[in-house]
Amino acid sequence: MDKNASEQVAYAAEFLKGKLCALGYECVISSDGSKKKSGYRVVLDCHESHIANDGVPVVGQGREAYHIRPESKSETRITATHSEGIIYGAVDYADQVRHLRRLNVDAQRGEPQMVMRGTCIGLQKTVYLPGHTVYEYPYTPENFPWFYDKELWLRYLDMMVECKMNSLYLWNGHPFASLVRLKDYPFAVEVDDETFRKNEEMFSFLTREAGRRGIWVIQMFYNIILSKPFADHYGLKTQDRNRPITPLIADYTRKSIAAFIEKYPNVGLLICLGEAMATIDDDVTWMKETIIPGIKDGLAASGRKHLPPVVLRSHDTDGPLVLKESLPLYPNIYTMSKYTGESLTTYDPGGPWGETHRELAAAAPVHIDNVHILANLEPWRWSSPAFIQKAVAAMHSIHNSKGLHLYPQASYWDWPFTADRIVAQTSQSASSAPVVGHASQRGSSASASQCGGSGEGVDCHAGKRDLLRLLQIDRDWMWYKAWGRYAFGVGSGSSEPLYWSRLLADHFSITEEAAGHLLKAYDEAGEIAPKLLRRFGITEGNRQTLLLGMKMAQLVNPFKFNIYPGFYESCGPNGEKLIDYVEFEHYGVPHSGELPLDIAQQCVVHGEQAVNAFDAAISVGGFPADTSCAAELHRIGNDMRCYSLFAQSFYQKVLAAYHVLRYKWTKDLACLDTAVPFLEKSVAIWRELSALTDSTYLYANSMQTAQRRIPVGGDNGNYKTWSELLPVYEEELEALKANIDKLKHPVAQADVLILPA
Repeated sequence: MDKNASEQVAYAAEFLKGKLCALGYECVISSDGSKKKSGYRVVLDCHESHIANDGVPVVGQGREAYHIRPESKSETRITATHSEGIIYGAVDYADQVRHLRRLNVDAQRGEPQMVMRGTCIGLQKTVYLPGHTVYEYPYTPENFPWFYDKELWLRYLDMMVECKMNSLYLWNGHPFASLVRLKDYPFAVEVDDETFRKNEEMFSFLTREAGRRGIWVIQMFYNIILSKPFADHYGLKTQDRNRPITPLIADYTRKSIAAFIEKYPNVGLLICLGEAMATIDDDVTWMKETIIPGIKDGLAASGRKHLPPVVLRSHDTDGPLVLKESLPLYPNIYTMSKYTGESLTTYDPGGPWGETHRELAAAAPVHIDNVHILANLEPWRWSSPAFIQKAVAAMHSIHNSKGLHLYPQASYWDWPFTADRIVAQTSQSASSAPVVGHASQRGSSASASQCGGSGEGVDCHAGKRDLLRLLQIDRDWMWYKAWGRYAFGVGSGSSEPLYWSRLLADHFSITEEAAGHLLKAYDEAGEIAPKLLRRFGITEGNRQTLLLGMKMAQLVNPFKFNIYPGFYESCGPNGEKLIDYVEFEHYGVPHSGELPLDIAQQCVVHGEQAVNAFDAAISVGGFPADTSCAAELHRIGNDMRCYSLFAQSFYQKVLAAYHVLRYKWTKDLACLDTAVPFLEKSVAIWRELSALTDSTYLYANSMQTAQRRIPVGGDNGNYKTWSELLPVYEEELEALKANIDKLKHPVAQADVLILPA
C-alpha cells in the first residue's frame, strides 16, 4: 500500500494479512514498494490514499466501489477511488482465495446496491430502573457490562466488515447524559465520574475502531427524553408526551447533540421523533429548531466538513412532511421504517405498510428497511439464504429501499447472549461442548472458535458455574452474513447454493455434500415461522411469541385479541384467515390467495424436509467428531427437530379449530367430536417439544414482561418456556371435552335450582 495510506486502507491491509495467514500463507505488509522476488504481490491501490484523511467514512457517492484485477501470474491489484472500496475489495479477494485455493483470483468489480447497510444493538432492558421509566437506561457497567468489553467490540466490528456493513446503530432513550458533560448543565450527567470516564474511553475507542473499518456509529435516541438529574433539578418529568417544547428543554437538547457531534467524530444520529412527543407540528419544529441546529453547532465546533448521516425513524410521525421542512436545512437525512413490523413474515410485502415505505423512499435521499425485533423467530436458529435474498429483492422492487437496518436474529433484549441452555461437562463431548461466555462477567477477555464452542463459559445463575452462555455473533454468524451479502448486492442465480455450501463446509469443517444438505435444512425451516405468523397471527409485534404457540380461542376468533390494523394486508401475500375460510366454505364462497389449512400443512412438510435434510447431512459422514463444531451442528439438528414438532403441533391445533368453527355454522356436535382427537394429538406433540427444549433452551422470548400477551401474558417473566405452556394447552383440551359434554347433556334449569348451595 502507499506510504501515506489512510486508516481504512491500513486496516484493509491488516485484515487481508490476517485472512491469508489463516489460510497458511506468509504475509508481509509493505509501504515502500519492495517485494520478494519469489513472492506474490497484492497491491492496495487507493486513489485518495495520499490525501490526508480524518478517519471519517462518507456514505454513498461511489465511495465503496472497487475493482479486483489480476495484473500477472504474480500480482493482483485491488483498486478503488476511496478507501472504503479498498476494504470491501480486500474482503472479496480473501473470499475468492479461500474458495479457489489460489492467490491469482478472477477479475471482479463490486459496488453496493444498498447505500446504508447496518446492524443494531440495543442498550435497553425489559424492566424499568428505579426512578426511571421506559427507554431510560444510563450507560453503566451494571446495566450493560458487555459495553466495556473491547475485545468483543473488535470481534463484532470485524464481523461487520466481513458482512460489508457500514453502519452500527445503538438504541437508547437518552444516551447523551452518559457520554457528554455540558458546561451550562454539568449536573445533567447521569453516571458517576469514574463511569463517565469509562464511557468516554469506550465510545472514543468504539467510534475510532469503527471509523478504521469504514463504519458509522449511529446513536439512536427518543424525543423528548431528559436525563433524570436534569429533570429533577428543574422539577420536570424525564418524559411527558403532552408537554410543549420549552426554551429550556430545547437548549439542553441542542447543546447535548452539539457536544456529542463535536466530541465523537465518527457518529451519526437515528431519531425517533414520535415516540415521546405529542403532535406532528412539534416533530417538525423539534427537528428544524433543535436537532439540526445542534448537529451544525457540533460540526462547526469540531471544524469537520463531512455531514454525518441523520436517520429519521418513521414511527409515529409524518416522515415526508418532516423531510420536506428539514432537507433544505440539512441534506443528509434518510428515512427508516420496519420491513414487516416486528417479525419476519414474507418476501412479498405490500398493503398500507408497503405504501408507507414507498412514500418515504420518494421523499428521502435514501430510505432504509428495518428488519426489526424478529419476535416470530425467537429463539431457534434461523438463517435461510434463499428467504433473505428474496426479502432484500423485495426491499428494492416493492419498497424502493436503498438501505438495511438489521436486528439480531433472536434475543435482542438479552444481548450479547443467545437463549441456548448449555451445561458444562467434565469433557467436551460432541453434544455438549462448553461455549464461550462473556469477558465482563468473568474478568477476562472472551475468545471463541468460529463455531462458538470452546473456552471457559459463564454461568447465568449466581453461585453456580455449570450453565454456559453462547454469544449471538458466534451462533448467528450466517444471519449476518446472508443479509450483508444480499444488501451489498453480491450473488445471484444458480451459483448461490454452491457459495453457501462451500461457506458452511469451511465454517463447520464438513464436506460440501454434507453442507449442501445442511443448507437445505436451513432453507426449509426458514419458511415455517414466517408462513404461520402471516396466516394465523394476532400481531407481528412483541405482543406475540409465535414459537410458544397459540391458544384455540386465538385461532377461532383472532379479532377478539385485537389484530393490528394493516397486519394481514401488509405482512404477506393475499390470503384468508381461518375464521373467514370456514365461513366462505359454509356459504360456498370461492377461496382466494393463501389458505390457512394449506399453509399449516405446508409447514409440516417444511419441518419434515428440514429434519430429513439434516439427517442426510449426517448420513453422508461429513460431520467432525467431538469438536466444538460438532456440538454446534448437533444444536442445529435439535432446532430443526423443534421446528418440525412445532409445525406438527400447530397444524393439529389448526385442524381442531377448523372443526370448532364448523360447529359455529352447522351446530352439529359431530364437528366438536371430530376436533377432540386433533387437539389431543397437538398436545401430545407439544409434550415432545417441551421435552426437547427443557434441556436446550432457557426461554423462548427475550422480552419477558407483561407486554407479551399472545399466547398468554408474560407478567413477571412467566410463561416463557414450552413446558410452562403445556398445562395451558392441556387445560384447553380438558375444557373442550367438558364443554362438549355439557352440550350433549344439558342440565335442566329446574334441576339447577334445587341443587344445594
